[in-house]
Amino acid sequence: MGVAIGRAYAALGRFQPAGRLYSLALEQRRAGLPPHHPEVAAAVELVARSHAAQGRLEEGLLMGEEALSMRERALGPRHTDVAANLALIARMRISLEHEDPMIYNLVRGRGDRLRGQRPGRLRNRGAQAHPRGS
Repeated sequence: MGVAIGRAYAALGRFQPAGRLYSLALEQRRAGLPPHHPEVAAAVELVARSHAAQGRLEEGLLMGEEALSMRERALGPRHTDVAANLALIARMRISLEHEDPMIYNLVRGRGDRLRGQRPGRLRNRGAQAHPRGS
């Protein structure tokens, strides 16, 4: 339930209370699940997003990379959650490179559209957007 309320706070732009709820969910998942479980990785990513949205990009990047490592181990390198996690890390690195945390917030969410999509559906979307012979 904490994650759902945290997402509601985040949607309202209230990243600090969202981050507290995400951190609590992470603690609970780490206590009850194996270390590289996908649900633990998802909670780590939520905390990373919260840090990044608050301008704490270095902390967010470290946690985003931790989530990526967990997901690659649990799900394999070609899973869509891994791709979305890579997009998150890229946004944070771009923001750090330009020393502007607002860049992260400007492009936040674009990579999230990958989450939950099967690779076949992603390929089909690309085929529809760019039909052959056009």
